[in-house]
Amino acid sequence: NDGGFTNNGTFTKSTSTFILTGSSANSFIAGSSTTDFYNLSINKSTFGLTLNSHITVSNTLDMMSMDSLFLNNYTINLGTAGNLNGESATKHITGKTGGYIEATRTLNAPSNSNPGNLGAAISSAANMGSTIVRRGHVTQANGSVFRYYDIIPTNNTGLNASLNFYYLEAELNGNTEAT
Repeated sequence: NDGGFTNNGTFTKSTSTFILTGSSANSFIAGSSTTDFYNLSINKSTFGLTLNSHITVSNTLDMMSMDSLFLNNYTINLGTAGNLNGESATKHITGKTGGYIEATRTLNAPSNSNPGNLGAAISSAANMGSTIVRRGHVTQANGSVFRYYDIIPTNNTGLNASLNFYYLEAELNGNTEAT
């Protein structure tokens, strides 16, 4: 409650849920070691959470209530089973200074598959194999929106894939939806 978490050693997650709560602006996750959470829930009445180290969430990253989760040039790895839940216009991940969130899934003839619930729905008749979907929030060339995706399939030949990308209004960066 109203604090942060620093891991400079070993954190044993088991199947636990780590919950950050409160109304302070001082919530953070830091340390010299990458912390691997099973479930991470952010339930703050105001302000957000700042990353000061890389983290892994192997089951659920639940954005229950807060402002934003600031990547602060660090990464969130959802691995092969983790999912992002509860993201909305009022509680979302941002990283205009860098960092990203990623998930890895095996996509064999995917139909509107949204790995990790990161907002990139992929369809293809081909088997893409193990595929990394990485979402960042740094504007790209020519004043793009504050969201981009890197999609890295093991099989990158003849995919003929369809991609639907989702974003939040706050990420438009002054652009209209039509552009």
